[in-house]
Amino acid sequence: MPRPKNDAPTLKIRRYKPDARGYVRPAQWYIYDRGKQHYLGLGKDDLEAAQARLREYIAKKHAEELAKPKKRPRAVPASEKLLEEVIAYYMLDTAPRFEVDPEAEPGAARKAKKQKKDFLDRMELLLDYWTGKVVDDIDKRTCKEFAEFVNPKTGKRISPSTARRCLEDLRAAVNLNIADRMLAKDGEHVFHLPPPNPPRYGFFTRSQVARLVWAAYRKRGTYTYSAKRSSADKAGVTKMTDLRPMRHVARFLLVAVYTGTRTDRIEQASFYQERGRPWIDVDAGIYYRSWAGEMVPDNKRADPIRIPVRLLGHLRRWKRQGARYVVEYRGRPVGTASAFFRLLRETIPAEERQGQHLNRHACKHTCATWLMQAGRPLSEVAGFLSTDEKTIVKHYGHHHPDYQAGVSEAFSSGAGRIRSRRERDVRPAAALPSAASSPAVAAEVRRAIRDILDVAAAPLAMLRVLDATPDTGLETLREAVKRSARSGDWSSLLGEETG
Repeated sequence: MPRPKNDAPTLKIRRYKPDARGYVRPAQWYIYDRGKQHYLGLGKDDLEAAQARLREYIAKKHAEELAKPKKRPRAVPASEKLLEEVIAYYMLDTAPRFEVDPEAEPGAARKAKKQKKDFLDRMELLLDYWTGKVVDDIDKRTCKEFAEFVNPKTGKRISPSTARRCLEDLRAAVNLNIADRMLAKDGEHVFHLPPPNPPRYGFFTRSQVARLVWAAYRKRGTYTYSAKRSSADKAGVTKMTDLRPMRHVARFLLVAVYTGTRTDRIEQASFYQERGRPWIDVDAGIYYRSWAGEMVPDNKRADPIRIPVRLLGHLRRWKRQGARYVVEYRGRPVGTASAFFRLLRETIPAEERQGQHLNRHACKHTCATWLMQAGRPLSEVAGFLSTDEKTIVKHYGHHHPDYQAGVSEAFSSGAGRIRSRRERDVRPAAALPSAASSPAVAAEVRRAIRDILDVAAAPLAMLRVLDATPDTGLETLREAVKRSARSGDWSSLLGEETG
């Protein structure tokens, strides 16, 4: 097979043979470019100067090429443009975005690799169905047929969510070809996508979070004696060890619930400024959820936030204890996926989790829900969660204390009753403040006790005591908590030595 031609300019040296008198001319460098020789007047000892002249030659040549007027590519009409060509062009343009950074952390590398695989799988599905069709074939009928398409690899019908994602890619491919003048814009191409899956917004209660954190802190590792390496009486016996295999999950839970940050930005976060990692500045009390120079999409904003006081104390303590990363195990940053779900199954019964969609992402929803239940302004909640007010109202507005308050007051003031003209003309008197109901008072007392427990750095087990106390016993518990906070002795409330 003939060797491919190299059209790039190269540097060569010319050596001369002795003439009839025995004289040998000195060797000199020249640039060889497509059969032409451009002599530089430099001897063999001037290699660096020759290389510099080559760089100048290449730069000048490229500048001249760019300055030439280029012929605009012909935009193919939609009735002639094959969809496999449209998809292939989109793949060449988009696939490099999923390349793995060689210096990336293992977790980020695995994520990028999975994203690339998912993208190529979607492209394969598109090519399986749309090959042989042209852009004009995209209509309601063909989109519906694709949504019912059977994947040749699995032999199963593709899911509505997969069909929707593939058609979104196809729409992006068509738009890219139009933008790059590969496809003529001779009409609007209507894409009929399957409806999106309904959003699932589960959130944890305060009691559930307290139970999960407490269980994660207390859980100890186990060791089972091997039959090959142990005596017969110890083989198969399991003993408790001093390892705490779930404490990194407890740290993840606290940060996720108190900041509403995405999972990957918590697992990558460091207490020190590092390249490619979010940074938690415990001195200033600021969580920089993205790093300098990071390109963050608008729908994945990660703005810096001020760390809540309750969480800041924990973060400072972890750093003092020698932690480098927020979520780490044996000094190395780790993920929490498998450990989190194992802890969830062990701590919260299945009947309690039924239909709640409780997972790691639910921690973000938990943060938003708690803030809305506390009556925080929409702008404040949206800024803290790096989203917009419209999204907050759409998904969490019903948790706000003032949600439909006007409707409730309307019924209380006689909704459905036809008022007389005189009544309509009379301006209603200002409503007198009513006494708080018993549940509202109890909620305020519980929040006050939680504040005392947090300031006093009380044992986590006290949260279980608080949650188990009925409303009628809260006043007594508050006084007991105050006494224990002053003395630092919680044994009387816990029923055990706290040392």
